[in-house]
Amino acid sequence: MLILLLAVAGFWFYGNHNNGDNSTAASSSSSSASQSSEVSSDSTTQSSSSSNTVGPTVSSSSTTGKKLTADIGPKNTAAAVTYYAAKNGVSHWNGVLNTTDGITVQLSTDDDLLNALSEPGQGMAYMVYGYHDVDSDDETDFVYTVDRDDTIHMYTLPNDFDSDQTYEPDMTVSKQDMVNYLNDHGDAESVAKLSNKVDIDR
Repeated sequence: MLILLLAVAGFWFYGNHNNGDNSTAASSSSSSASQSSEVSSDSTTQSSSSSNTVGPTVSSSSTTGKKLTADIGPKNTAAAVTYYAAKNGVSHWNGVLNTTDGITVQLSTDDDLLNALSEPGQGMAYMVYGYHDVDSDDETDFVYTVDRDDTIHMYTLPNDFDSDQTYEPDMTVSKQDMVNYLNDHGDAESVAKLSNKVDIDR
């Protein structure tokens, strides 16, 4: 009889003890979830509050416009040189811009031409033609060369230039200075548009 009473008492004690633990665990879990929710809510509020104090994000392109960089490719370089020369009054270059059809750049390694230039660059002359007309009867050749350090030399040569004569550039400028000038004068977008109409004739 005593054994039976002890067994019942032990069973009752064990059952109540487990229920208490489960209740405590459930209460603890509920409390933890509530705190987690509050933390999440607070961080969302802080994030929202933070973003409201910073204000809307504004892209630099919408405020500063398009900009050229010094690592522009051949077509952009040809357009930039043409614009720069025209805007700075290099003899007759302004006439090249008087077209909506674009320009052609003919690459030349002709020895007679290169020997006539005091600054032949890296052995390549870039001959610029308006209206995509490389057979133009215009009496002027627009030529530029590029040194290894990206110094650009611009020439205006007679169509029948004397290969025994040495011609000096009308203007010399570093590529970086040219790009800075065009950006500062708001010509970057115009250069980009012209570059889409540049044909490279190799």
